[in-house]
Amino acid sequence: MHDSWRVDLLDRLDNTKCELPRLASGQLSWKSDQAVPGSGSITWTRDPGVDIDWLNDRLRVTHIGDDGETPMGVWLPSMPGWDVDGPVTRAPISLSDKVELLNWPIGAWLTLPKGTLVTAKVAEIVRARGGGATQSTDSTEALTKAMTWEPTATWLTVVNDLLTAITYLPLTADMAGRLVVAPYVAPDKRIPVATYGGADDELRLKPQWSDRSELFAMPTGVRLYVSRGGTTKGFIGSADLPDSHPLSAANRGGIPRLLTESSDATTRAKAAAAAQRRLDELMQLTRTITVKHPVDAVQVGDLITHGPLGINATVVDRNVTLGTGAVVEDSVQHTSTGGELPWPT
Repeated sequence: MHDSWRVDLLDRLDNTKCELPRLASGQLSWKSDQAVPGSGSITWTRDPGVDIDWLNDRLRVTHIGDDGETPMGVWLPSMPGWDVDGPVTRAPISLSDKVELLNWPIGAWLTLPKGTLVTAKVAEIVRARGGGATQSTDSTEALTKAMTWEPTATWLTVVNDLLTAITYLPLTADMAGRLVVAPYVAPDKRIPVATYGGADDELRLKPQWSDRSELFAMPTGVRLYVSRGGTTKGFIGSADLPDSHPLSAANRGGIPRLLTESSDATTRAKAAAAAQRRLDELMQLTRTITVKHPVDAVQVGDLITHGPLGINATVVDRNVTLGTGAVVEDSVQHTSTGGELPWPT
């Protein structure tokens, strides 16, 4: 299998300056729960023929395999200094994806009025912060009330608050280096972009994977208590899993495991209804599977199918080591709400 990497040096407008030679090693990672999802590092052996503007230039990473070239992002480099070993000088370069351009405080009070067109304002902020091209699903939705941010808030907080207001995803960067503005789509409404497994029409998957789910921490019921203050006794709203549920107290030795929280419900009936809603939320059982496979174009947030397990799952973490025979390690999550256990008992 042909397998190699290329890193191109770009200017701040993403125009190619040259190919970056003499790479020693590197790694890339993406995490869906981080404000700036993409990060990484490369070690570069200094080449006197390459002049890098560390404050403005960018690096484009590309994987080259039997199926062609796969873009792996445009990155902002940070180089703290040089490591010298006799005639060899190396630079440890830290990488952040383009979302980092907005991860700086705004430095002044900011108020956006009711009626502000959200995706248009986001595009304006991204351009002003040097984000360049965007991949945007534009919307005519506007703010239904004014929003205000303190001077210590970051531009990224402003953008993500705006996107949340119209049920859009937080800002991300795609593999072409564009900042992505897109509506949120529930996992059960997404279409899988790839299937991993052993069949001829499936992407290759290493035969070892981990499959984890925190069953022990799941409660058998919820109690919401309402305090009336002083010596007046309050009341409690209760909800319990039915005995037929695999995680019920009846199926766990007859010992209840209760989540207890305070509530501001005004009646017993409302407290009981709130307890049931809370229990329903907690029964969304998350199954996390770690898989390894060759480099491909799947991204964090994509829905994939795990062929051997026969389930769809969302990619939440992705880690790639740059080098020959590179292997991607993904963490994917499947959420169950149907009351079934993630594996047979």
